[in-house]
Amino acid sequence: MTPNNTKHMDFRHAWFHLLNGKKVRLSHWAGYWEWKNNTIMIHTREGVVLDIRNTDNVAYTFSNIATNDWEIVEEESVKEESQEALDILKEYSTSIDTERNKNVYTRSVVSTRGTYDTIREKE
Repeated sequence: MTPNNTKHMDFRHAWFHLLNGKKVRLSHWAGYWEWKNNTIMIHTREGVVLDIRNTDNVAYTFSNIATNDWEIVEEESVKEESQEALDILKEYSTSIDTERNKNVYTRSVVSTRGTYDTIREKE
């Protein structure tokens, strides 16, 4: 049985779609998960790809699995968001280089939830 709704699914339905070649994510994520080489590969907003078995925070990963806000990711959406993330990281990198010349630099932290924390520090 194929689920009709491809938004706001529980993981049981998202799992079905993963096994059938679709990419899935939580609605607030910029990254996504895909089934590849007999495992779930996590693609983060920052472009990092890791095997779900190598996640650093198992409790966080399982809390995501337990939600009912999964959706199928369209291929074009993945490409656009990946480019947007690269543009943002490039912008931050440029900001860091500029600020370093002033003996103050900005360090930006990008979380897997797509949030940005900017920390200004003296060198």
